[in-house]
Amino acid sequence: MEKSIKSPIGEIQDYYNSYMDLGEGYIVDLVLATRISLRFKKPLWLVIQGVPSSGKTEVLKMLKDDPMCHLLYDITGKTLLSGANGAEGGYIPREVKDEGILIFPDFTTVLSGPKYTQSNIMSQLRVIHDGNASKLTGIDTERKKPWSGKVGLLVAVTDAIEVFKKKASILGERWLYYQHSVPEFNPIDYKKPSIPTEFPKKELDEYIDMMNKLDLPEWPDDLNIKINCAAKWIAMSRTVVHRDSRTKEIIQIFRPEEPFRLRELLFTLMRSLILIHTHYNKRTNDIFMSVVFSCIPIDRMAIISSTFHSEDGSVSKGYLNDLLPYSKSKIHSLLEDMVKLSLIVKKEDKYYLELTFGKLYANWY
Repeated sequence: MEKSIKSPIGEIQDYYNSYMDLGEGYIVDLVLATRISLRFKKPLWLVIQGVPSSGKTEVLKMLKDDPMCHLLYDITGKTLLSGANGAEGGYIPREVKDEGILIFPDFTTVLSGPKYTQSNIMSQLRVIHDGNASKLTGIDTERKKPWSGKVGLLVAVTDAIEVFKKKASILGERWLYYQHSVPEFNPIDYKKPSIPTEFPKKELDEYIDMMNKLDLPEWPDDLNIKINCAAKWIAMSRTVVHRDSRTKEIIQIFRPEEPFRLRELLFTLMRSLILIHTHYNKRTNDIFMSVVFSCIPIDRMAIISSTFHSEDGSVSKGYLNDLLPYSKSKIHSLLEDMVKLSLIVKKEDKYYLELTFGKLYANWY
C-alpha cells in the first residue's frame, strides 16, 4: 500500500500558529503559491500588505534556504541591474540568473526612500518582470550584461504602499496585493509562547518538488469567466484620478488599464493555489477573492463594500462620514472620483454601484 503524502500546509500552519496567530493563515498559502508559480511562464508578483509586527517577515523566511529564492534586505537603484566594474551586470544576472524569486521582507524602506531612488528601483522591477533587461545594465557596451529570464517577486510592506497603489496603474501595474491581517491582540490573556526549534523544511522541499511535477487539473469554463471579470473589475476600480495638490480640483481622469496583464497574474494565482490544494475548493476561492479585494485602494474598497452590503444597495455621505475613519473632505473627494469613474452613481442624496460595474462585481464574486 502506497504511503500517502501529507500536505505540508497544515504542518506549516501548525508551526507558525504555535507561537503567533495568523488567523485564517492565507499568507502561508500565498507564499507557497508564489514559490510554485515559478513553474509557469510568468511567476507571481505578490505584495503582502499589513501592519507592522503582524508576522509578514516571519512567514516569508519560510523560503530563506530555498536555492531558487533570494532574500534582499537592502536595495538601491543599481542593486538589481548595474553596469559598474565588478558588478557582473547586477544582482539579477549574477545571482538569480535565468530564474528565481526575489523576496523583500521589508519593502517599506524603499517606499520611504528618496523619490529618485524609488523611481529607479520601480523602473528596474518593471523591466525585470518583462523578462529582458539588456538595455539597462550599463553604458559601456563592452561591460553590458544582457539578461533574459523569469523572476517572481514576494514583498512584505506596511500600508505605506497605499500611496503607490493609487497611482501605479498608470505606470503599468505588475503585481497583485494581499492585505494580511491578524486577530486583535488581547493584552489580558496574552502569554508569550516559545518558538519551536525545528521548521518542517524537509517536508516543504519534498512538497515543492512534487508540486513542480504535478499536471494542472482542468477547471470549468465558468472559472475562466470569473477570472476575466475579476481582472476587468480591478482595472476599473483602481483607475487613477489626478488632482491639483493645492486646489484639490480634478486635473485629469486617466483611462483604465487594459486587464490583460492582470488576467495573466490572476490565472497564475489560481493555477498555483489549485496545485497546492490539488483542486479548486472553498479555500482557494476565498484566497482568490481576498487578493482581488486587496488590489483596490483601501479607501475606495471601503465605499464599494459599504454600498454592496447595505440593505438597499445604497449609502449616503452622512452614513459614510460616521462609518469610515476619513475626514469629510476626503470622503467627498472619494465619492466624486468614483462617480467620475462610473463606479458609483448618485441619485438624490444616495450613492449606488453603477449598473455595469455592479454586474461585473456579481459575475466574479
